[in-house]
Amino acid sequence: THRDPIRVIPSVASILYSTAYVRSDAVDPEAILGWFTGETCRFLLDRAAAVRESGLLPDAQVHDLLYADLMSDPIAAIGRAYEHFDISFTDAAQTRIRAYLDTKPKGKHGAHRYEFADTGLDVAEERARFADYYARFGIPTEG
Repeated sequence: THRDPIRVIPSVASILYSTAYVRSDAVDPEAILGWFTGETCRFLLDRAAAVRESGLLPDAQVHDLLYADLMSDPIAAIGRAYEHFDISFTDAAQTRIRAYLDTKPKGKHGAHRYEFADTGLDVAEERARFADYYARFGIPTEG
């Protein structure tokens, strides 16, 4: 699932902070921000691309899915994944997915709030860092 790194970076940092805070009352937000930076995110994306380009992971075993598509029309997005893997997307499967989604509305348990500004990173630098990633997968920016 491909998502705008400008949303991914602060989201991961927020989750890392929350996880660390469960274990300690003395969590250093600056240290947390050092654990998952734009460089870290880019490194991970580059390693995944290298595995794909090496042929170790055949294209037939991967389906690139945009997070924006999954959020805007989950049934259609999942249907495209089924089609890619040559799996029948039955009415029963679609009904089960709709039923699941109906019981899990966005925000049911509150919202995960985070802001890119809290990372201390420069948004223009980070967008430039990921420019080819945005272009390769057609990833829309999320703000």
